[in-house]
Amino acid sequence: MISALQSRALLLVLAHGMVGLAACDASPSEVPRRPRPTLVAIEPSTGSTGGATPVVLVGSGFSRSSIVAIGGVKTTARFYTQYSGDTVLAVSAPAHAPGSVDVVVTNPDGQSVTVPRGYTYAPPESFRLNGRWGGYGDAGQDIPIEFVFEDGELTSVSCDEYSALTFSPPLKVEKGEFAFARSDGVSVTGRITSASTAAGTINLAPCDNTNWFAGPL
Repeated sequence: MISALQSRALLLVLAHGMVGLAACDASPSEVPRRPRPTLVAIEPSTGSTGGATPVVLVGSGFSRSSIVAIGGVKTTARFYTQYSGDTVLAVSAPAHAPGSVDVVVTNPDGQSVTVPRGYTYAPPESFRLNGRWGGYGDAGQDIPIEFVFEDGELTSVSCDEYSALTFSPPLKVEKGEFAFARSDGVSVTGRITSASTAAGTINLAPCDNTNWFAGPL
């Protein structure tokens, strides 16, 4: 099992283009028969109906050619190469109607594992936003990006400790999304993908034209 901190790191990696992840792209003939896969944890287990939620699957017996289906919709699965063996897969949940759905991992040899109703789709506006959220961007800078939400609205966003935007009145989050743009090119957009993940773009020096990923602090 991986810790909550490790899981969040995996979600960060997934949201930023699968860096450190090995694609499950081997052909069936290249993969020997292995033990039946198991699936013991899905994190997060609830995501937006709009999809694009980074999800970590923890178990055993996974293959580089494993196929993951969430609610009957197949999605690309990738290994996280930091972990030895075959225990962690990362996927991006596809869009789906609200409700709880099955999660199925199938190996090339036909062996599979199913978690009935293992993942729940919820409308993005159902995720309550309050407090500080933080994360990093993908532009090569190790610079913290922080958001402050109050009663479902965005009150401020900062890139590093010297650059910040304060919204008065607060910026509304509608159907899980928010957007702000100024005439000088400063902008920020966001999309809430689960109760613990959000992603978007920011152009606020030193976070110039940056994709970001964040979660509650």
